[in-house]
Amino acid sequence: MAEREIGVGVVGYGLGGRVFHAPFVSAVPGLRLVSIMQRKGDEAANKYPATRISRSLEEILGDKSIEVVVVSTPNETHFVLAKKALEAG
Repeated sequence: MAEREIGVGVVGYGLGGRVFHAPFVSAVPGLRLVSIMQRKGDEAANKYPATRISRSLEEILGDKSIEVVVVSTPNETHFVLAKKALEAG
């Protein structure tokens, strides 16, 4: 059992977020899936009812309980999103 939980936000709920990132984060002791950014639809909310669903990156970055951001979006968006996450702390 981990000494404390690290809050995680997953940006994107396409194939990578749905099949890899969200399930792995939610299964690892010491990590807590705080929020999933899914701009449209309610698949993430149905699968993870205890997790907040965000509709924008700003919602994820504004949540001080999130310490780690996982970017699971198309490759060409990774740099911009990761840079914004790093700049947000």
